[in-house]
Amino acid sequence: LKLSELLATFSQLLEEIVPKYLDPNAYRVVNGPVLETTKLLELQWDHIFDTGNGKVARIVASAAAKHLTPL
Repeated sequence: LKLSELLATFSQLLEEIVPKYLDPNAYRVVNGPVLETTKLLELQWDHIFDTGNGKVARIVASAAAKHLTPL
């Protein structure tokens, strides 16, 4: 899960509770701005679920297309 850097308090809360309730081998929480997001999008994923705005969606879709990753 790549959380929004704009919601620091909520992101911090999720970073604390996700490992408690979800398998940490299956889910990982990443906090950070554009650099972290860019690095994540360079990796090959089975699926990407994005809830960002249109500008972010275009960036995510472009990165996903490089690996033929469904959105």
